[in-house]
Amino acid sequence: MNDYKNFCEYVVYPEMTASVRLLRVLLITLYTLFIAVYSIGFWLILGLWSLMILLPFIMYAIIRITWKFTVIEYEYAIEAGELCVAVIYNGVKRRVKLRAKIPEMTLIAPYDAKSKHTLEKSDIAEVKYYIESKDSENAYVCIYPDKKRGKKRAVVIETTPEAQRILRLCNATAFTASHR
Repeated sequence: MNDYKNFCEYVVYPEMTASVRLLRVLLITLYTLFIAVYSIGFWLILGLWSLMILLPFIMYAIIRITWKFTVIEYEYAIEAGELCVAVIYNGVKRRVKLRAKIPEMTLIAPYDAKSKHTLEKSDIAEVKYYIESKDSENAYVCIYPDKKRGKKRAVVIETTPEAQRILRLCNATAFTASHR
């Protein structure tokens, strides 16, 4: 087989949820409070106005560490029969969250009412969601065995037509075509 036809990589930007908006508002409020407390404490109360020069550097460090959790994207890669899902924080830091072998998957199906019912009724230990929105039309659920823990796990991912083709090619018995 040609390796270039069995490789797929794509990025999805999840929609802004209420929890992310709340986190952004909370962080901006905390940044503002920190600046106010720092300014009042060192400049007005202690009279150490020379320490005010450190404030921009401290704020840069704090923002750099905390803001990245509000700007995320999901990267999917299918290569050599393995699905890899990574979360990219702020376009810089990449963390691999999942690696699963596609031939070992027991179900690859569209994420709809039927597959939601299957997830509720089966003995799956954990379900992870790496999708654009909760009502995405391109979402697929993949159930796979976790050999380390001896349980089944599930992941809900966004797919492209190319990704669906490769998933079907790697495990035709577990793949269920879209029936929307």
